[in-house]
Amino acid sequence: MSALYPLNDEQIEIQKLARDFANREIIPTRNSYQKSQPIQADIVEKLCQSGLINTRIPAKYGGLELSLIDTCLIIEELAFACPGVASLAIASEMAVTYLLSLGSQEQKDVFLAPLAQKGKLGGIASLGSILKQDDEQLHARYEAERIVLNGYCPLIFNAQKADWLLVSCPFKDTSKANYTDIGIFIITKNMEGLSLSDPIEHIGGQIADACCARFNNLCLKPINCLQIPTESKMIKQTNAAVITAGCLGLANSAFGEAKKYSQERQTFGVPIAKHQAISFMLADMNTDIQALRLTLAQCISSMKQGYSNEKLAIVSQAYALEVIGHITIDAVQIFGGYGYTKEYPVEKLMRDAKAFQAFYGQKNNGAQMLGKMFLGKA
Repeated sequence: MSALYPLNDEQIEIQKLARDFANREIIPTRNSYQKSQPIQADIVEKLCQSGLINTRIPAKYGGLELSLIDTCLIIEELAFACPGVASLAIASEMAVTYLLSLGSQEQKDVFLAPLAQKGKLGGIASLGSILKQDDEQLHARYEAERIVLNGYCPLIFNAQKADWLLVSCPFKDTSKANYTDIGIFIITKNMEGLSLSDPIEHIGGQIADACCARFNNLCLKPINCLQIPTESKMIKQTNAAVITAGCLGLANSAFGEAKKYSQERQTFGVPIAKHQAISFMLADMNTDIQALRLTLAQCISSMKQGYSNEKLAIVSQAYALEVIGHITIDAVQIFGGYGYTKEYPVEKLMRDAKAFQAFYGQKNNGAQMLGKMFLGKA
């Protein structure tokens, strides 16, 4: 963001607060987050106490009501320290965005206030969880003037630690055996008919809480149903900015580690950074990071002006997910054989990058949506 926006004093202070927290609370213990173990409840509590999560909740619900730029600055600093920890914040911020945009006053009173006042998290289903349409797919149906959920959701973020979960799924038209409009629902974990799996061991740091969920005739009350969005571009753009900020922090971390190592490691009597092949790799990595920062700045700038751009949101997110893939691979290459060992942090960053791509959508998903738009089919 700062590539286009000189940060004001308040934003510099927010950035410093997040950076100091990361240096003090995350970096010294981040290696432990690689292990298969229960989520570190203490880091979640400390994030909430420091005001570094659920940052956009309005003040009337007990939140800080920070701007999207402020939130992205925080996410970037957290992701630089540990992408897994940043994923906890990203998932909750995404869930809050839907509730802020689509929730009624009653829903905001009930679901937003605990997140801000009691240090709770929101959970959200993976962006790709509703793409597959079969009998196992999570779906909603109308039954005697109520909505009932059935099916399987393969991935929900923050499921174990969240106060509530936000899921989206299509309505099933039983008379025509097909799917219709998408519904968005708020699920509390004490609802009858919800079964959560144990935390999934995935490719990234295990602190990123992910579970599967089974819905068996789960009946919803009106307060659990968000209005079906007729215009979701601003929601997509907001969440794309938050995801891109996380990718930016991850990419910067990999670049920083590779740059530092290349200046320390010597061959033929000189640091390997002085060899042309390595210097070219570092130059390309830095170029992509600056381009990604400009893309994020443009995404936020259009929203500040009240202009929503779905194509820009898709481009920003797809490009961010592509960049972290090849930057972390190049970082491992610069480390050589050491890059594949847990002695150095770049192998974890490469795994975290793949986890981001799996959680938030592959480049091909964005390319498919953009292709349809350019051809006038979406």
